[in-house]
Amino acid sequence: GADHPDTMWSSVRLAWVLIEQGRQAEAEALLQAVLEDQRRVLGAEHPETMSSEYNLAIVLTAQDRLDDAFGLHLEVLEARRRTLGERHPETLDSRCALAGVAALQGEREAALRLLDEAVQLGYSNGDSLAGDSDFVSLRDDPEFAKIVERAARNGESEDP
Repeated sequence: GADHPDTMWSSVRLAWVLIEQGRQAEAEALLQAVLEDQRRVLGAEHPETMSSEYNLAIVLTAQDRLDDAFGLHLEVLEARRRTLGERHPETLDSRCALAGVAALQGEREAALRLLDEAVQLGYSNGDSLAGDSDFVSLRDDPEFAKIVERAARNGESEDP
């Protein structure tokens, strides 16, 4: 049925297909509908609900609705910090996504601070940071290069 977690998960996956096809408005509408169901059935701070909110913030970013995206990413970050902890990979991803929106908004210092915090807390995907289009405006910044390098070192220390 519509309220079954598998049905909601399938809708989220369909939204990602729409996103990949560039059909952002359709993806947004679907994610909004799924989020209503998830909040009602699973709760506002359930990991799947927070994941859908994160995905919606990605869609808002792609639509250049940066203020809305920033606000939603901030809400998800705070919820993930409370429920998953500061160092959880999804919390770190939320911090980096928030930094990406800040960079797109021209908030260089805020973006670098958020990225630096994520790396200090253990974020380890330097390649992802270096290749993320949200950080194009930071690529020539020496501080950004140091953050990417430190993230890569974090990843090396995780290898068995």
